[in-house]
Amino acid sequence: MINIPTLKSFSKQDVLQAIKNDEIVLISEISEHEFKILCREIGDLNDRYGEFYDVVDTGEDYKTTNIPISQTREDTGVHTDSSARDYCPEYLSLFCANQGAFGGESYFVDMRSVFNDLKKYRPELLKYLSQDFYRDVVTPGAENNLENVRRNKFPIIRHDDSGLLEFRYMRYWIERAYKKLSLEHDLDSAHLDLLDSGQLDLLDSYLMNDKYRSTFMLKNNQAVIFKNSYFPHGRTKYEENKLNRRRLIRVWFDRMNW
Repeated sequence: MINIPTLKSFSKQDVLQAIKNDEIVLISEISEHEFKILCREIGDLNDRYGEFYDVVDTGEDYKTTNIPISQTREDTGVHTDSSARDYCPEYLSLFCANQGAFGGESYFVDMRSVFNDLKKYRPELLKYLSQDFYRDVVTPGAENNLENVRRNKFPIIRHDDSGLLEFRYMRYWIERAYKKLSLEHDLDSAHLDLLDSGQLDLLDSYLMNDKYRSTFMLKNNQAVIFKNSYFPHGRTKYEENKLNRRRLIRVWFDRMNW
């Protein structure tokens, strides 16, 4: 289980001190206005999706359009934010403005513990995940063409002797990139063979194991802040109605104001 400190205070000093321990921090009660002020105080905000990005259902299907899964009601699967090679937020925060009618539980994985066990018991999987993998291009404003997909490749795990440096994963965007490139005969057999479903299934079995994973419902006027590459995360499928529309606000931090 992941240690999730809960803060009743949301002063800049208290929040920064808590996240220095590289744990998930839960702020128990904060208004939307207070949340936005706090975010500007504790770090530099990225605006690729807008500094304060509404996570809501658009009614579209991510499998037939080029929208992020966060803009649907579907289970997002375990992932880290940003599938772009040239950008990965260091920290991110989620604020719950309205949790919706049913579902939408948040889950987090302690990737440092997963990494330590892979190093001990599955070094061959760790080696496999350290290779470059293509990712589909879904960043707003970026042209989704084969040339950009070919450029958009990087490892799932980066590490050295000191431990885990970075974990970046969203299986769906990886598989969709390989499907696009293979349909256009844009990959040779060596690259096609790189995408081993069995190896990704094994990784997923670790990510979904309760030994490393914690689940909780983010309630109205609560916020979480966590390190993106240390805590792959997700959200279960949810339901809503006209009177109870689910809305979260997501913030990407380029760096923190330590």
